Amino acid sequence: VVGVSFLGAVASLGLYTYLAPVLASSGGVGDGAVAPYLWAWGLGGVLGSVVAGPLVDRTGRVYVLVTGIVSTLVVAIGVLPLLG
Repeated sequence: VVGVSFLGAVASLGLYTYLAPVLASSGGVGDGAVAPYLWAWGLGGVLGSVVAGPLVDRTGRVYVLVTGIVSTLVVAIGVLPLLG
C-alpha cells in the first residue's frame, strides 16, 4: 500500500514539471499566469480526496467510484479537441 501511494504521489507531483510548458505552448498562458492553474489543480486534488475518501468508506463501492472517475476523465479528454 505504501509503495502504490508513493508512486501515485510521484506521478501526480511529476505532472507539475510539464504543466507550465504545456499551458504556455498550447494553452496560450503566459509564464506569470500559470500559478492560478496550479492552484486549481491542487485544490481539485484536495477536494477530490475529501469527497472520494468518505464516499468510499461509507458505500464500500470502490469499483463504482473508480469507474465513474475514469469515465469522467475519458469524456473530458474526448471533449478537449472540440474546445479548440
